[in-house]
Amino acid sequence: MSESIARLIRTCLTVGGTGLILYALFADKRSADERWLAALAIGGFMIAAGRWPDLSRVHDLAQRGAVRIGLALTVGFALVAVQLLRMQAINASTTASRVGTDPTTGDVFSNPRTMNLATTSKRGAILDRSGTVLAKTKLSEGIAYRHYPEPASSYVCGYFSPLKYGLSGIEKTHDGQLTGTIDAGAFGQLAMSGTRRA
Repeated sequence: MSESIARLIRTCLTVGGTGLILYALFADKRSADERWLAALAIGGFMIAAGRWPDLSRVHDLAQRGAVRIGLALTVGFALVAVQLLRMQAINASTTASRVGTDPTTGDVFSNPRTMNLATTSKRGAILDRSGTVLAKTKLSEGIAYRHYPEPASSYVCGYFSPLKYGLSGIEKTHDGQLTGTIDAGAFGQLAMSGTRRA
């Protein structure tokens, strides 16, 4: 194989591996972790193969080993850095709100900071257009519990159970407005105008 063809193949491998990692990093943000890690591993292997040095002229075996180990460590650290970039910058909100379930006990594991905030802060009430309270927060010993005085409306309100089941219905759809992290805006004005008309 001529040197120019070998150089072209190595360049294609390097560019292809870098492109695969960048595509998986930015264009496919919502992909599953298994798919992302597979893309990262394949891309890293392609980059390492493309940058693998030609050591045929080096006769010292120790020097050959040092160069190969150095390249492997460099690629490995670069892949770890890319994974940390994805977790801490690109998918920070997804990582912070991620939950998992223990397969044995069924317990939900979550970010302790967000769970602590969810179980100690007061959420807004959900009212119907006549002003009847459908959901409100009650505090007991510093822990906030969601109370639903109208059981018939539970299919609309959904539920708020951060430690066990998560959120559903209005509790999930308008979580930002109920926690005060998002301005109610038109939704709040619509609710107020609906209450006035009732």
